[in-house]
Amino acid sequence: MRLVPRSLAGQFALLLLLALVIAQGMAIALFAAERSEAVHDAHLDNVALRASTVVRLLRDTPPALHSAIIAAASTDEARFTLSREPLVSRIEGGDGADAFVSDLSVALGVGPGRVNVVPL
Repeated sequence: MRLVPRSLAGQFALLLLLALVIAQGMAIALFAAERSEAVHDAHLDNVALRASTVVRLLRDTPPALHSAIIAAASTDEARFTLSREPLVSRIEGGDGADAFVSDLSVALGVGPGRVNVVPL
């Protein structure tokens, strides 16, 4: 059984089919990478929104409810605590972490020096 056609038209058709398969593969890879980045950005926005919502809720409720609110708002992806001193130190996280700290500080209405973020 022969995989490569003998005629020039058959070889050309095979070449076009191969080029189409390669182009489709590259398009799928680019789409998947772009989609992954969009989902990651949406996730970071969700975490920042959750943090700002928790801060607003804590400002508007009596202190007796704060520990229950913190416990309810904390998840595996975002942990909230109430303390005067930060539980984590600021680490260099690259441009992505700096952009997230900037977005979160704007959402919270505080300076970037008051927001500490570490990966979980």
